Amino acid sequence: MSGSSGDSGSKDPEEHDIESLRLSQEEARAVLDHQIESFRRIDDKAAKTFRLNGLLLGLILTAVSLLARSQSLNLNVFINNWTLAGIVLLLISFILAIITYTVTDVNTGLNGNDINRLIDRKYPEKDWLILLLRSEAAWMRENEDRQDTNATLLSASHLCLIFGVVFLAIGAAIPYL
Repeated sequence: MSGSSGDSGSKDPEEHDIESLRLSQEEARAVLDHQIESFRRIDDKAAKTFRLNGLLLGLILTAVSLLARSQSLNLNVFINNWTLAGIVLLLISFILAIITYTVTDVNTGLNGNDINRLIDRKYPEKDWLILLLRSEAAWMRENEDRQDTNATLLSASHLCLIFGVVFLAIGAAIPYL
């Protein structure tokens, strides 16, 4: 099975209780479903974050364009280390949010090869459940690692967004201080 790991210390399939295997498989499926939903939530937050960053960057470009044409207001007074750092942080946040959204690769369960393997090899139910449980355990571990990566990327994106907005506000306020 894709993602399965060999466990040489496991019991002989004859020693396993079929009902316990079924219950364990149901619980494993519930964990995988929960992980899939968690990935969806992270992806939704990442999509909202990059849309917000795009909006803010678009507003900044529009404001700069309008101020550049204005004869009554000098744009150069707003260009300082704070505003430049704020724009860079917004760009980094935007990129991190896109990466978070696009790199999601979740193991959702059986694929076509796994099903064909079941049919072709004519596994008894007990053997199939054991194989399925081992595969689901491997999928869960892989999903946890990927979820940690996505959560870290999203958190970094949010921090850059927050600091970017704060730095822009400070940079825009400096000419008036």
